[in-house]
Amino acid sequence: MSRPGGVVRILCLGNPLRGDDGVGLRVLEGLVAAGLPAGIEVVDGGVGGLSVLDDLAGARWGVLVDAGMFGSAPGTVRRVAGDAVAGLAAAGEPFWSHPDLGAVLALGRELGRLPPLVAYLVQVGSIGPGVGLTPPVARAAASLVPRVAAEARSLVRPS
Repeated sequence: MSRPGGVVRILCLGNPLRGDDGVGLRVLEGLVAAGLPAGIEVVDGGVGGLSVLDDLAGARWGVLVDAGMFGSAPGTVRRVAGDAVAGLAAAGEPFWSHPDLGAVLALGRELGRLPPLVAYLVQVGSIGPGVGLTPPVARAAASLVPRVAAEARSLVRPS
């Protein structure tokens, strides 16, 4: 259920000093460069934590972009929507590269502080110390820019 008013907020998460964990920030750069219409905001969510709830506050919809760890080939993109986004924490699986993010989203859902959510997770290849994305994750980031932008536009103007 979308909220009246507000914006679609795209929250891109990641740490560019930990290899593929910086994928969300690469997508953020692409979205900013592409330009988005009024009603869509792109936010650097850093490495997550409780600030995610503040970052999403007042949004009509939230779109999360982050690195994930769900056991697929590096660069695989997984889209999760609705209650399933916050429910990933309850599933006991390490989907998020930021271990507390699933718990924060579950808490936000319990407190009624989350807008409807869509998440795009990119399976990491390497999240050790270092700058830059591995080739498959870099390709996934490039492919996500138009995909996330299109979804955000559709949420601003529901069909």
